[in-house]
Amino acid sequence: MKTTLDIDDELLALARRHAANTGQTLGDVIEDGLRRVLSSVPPPQKLGAYRLPDCSYGDPTGECPLSAYSWSGLRELIYGSELARQLNGACADTGSHSNGLPA
Repeated sequence: MKTTLDIDDELLALARRHAANTGQTLGDVIEDGLRRVLSSVPPPQKLGAYRLPDCSYGDPTGECPLSAYSWSGLRELIYGSELARQLNGACADTGSHSNGLPA
């Protein structure tokens, strides 16, 4: 495979000289050098799957404490009454939220 590389002029001159002295092509010298460098580097360690920490709150077998709220009630609880009013007004025209859930 052909590729283009930027190689320091002095390093390239040394590689050409080495190739001429050993009867190799410049490509063979470069490939040999890459193989030597890459074989001396240990392979990267594979990381295990990341597991999110359990940040559960409350009784996981109990009823969800938010189930008593409507969507507008949740908005008010999260964002405060002024923003909840603005969101309710924006959603009243379409009948749905920007996330596709019913208003």
